[in-house]
Amino acid sequence: MPVLPAAGPGQTVMLAHGRIEDRAHAYQLIRDVADYLARHEPHSPTPYLLRRAVRWGQMPLADLMQDILREDGDIGRYFSLLEN
Repeated sequence: MPVLPAAGPGQTVMLAHGRIEDRAHAYQLIRDVADYLARHEPHSPTPYLLRRAVRWGQMPLADLMQDILREDGDIGRYFSLLEN
């Protein structure tokens, strides 16, 4: 798995060329991006949202719905979290 090295302002981080091999690899890349953003943009909510997405991606649907839908019938909250 590629690990993102520390880069200073204005520097580019290059990832190893290649395909995403499987689901686990894809989620590891998301975690790597979240870690990079947490180091370089500590004020941003984006790393937290990416980590939440990874956590949700590991959950069975019933657990995901329980995490998102805090009250019975709160399907609107679910869709609002998924909108752009």
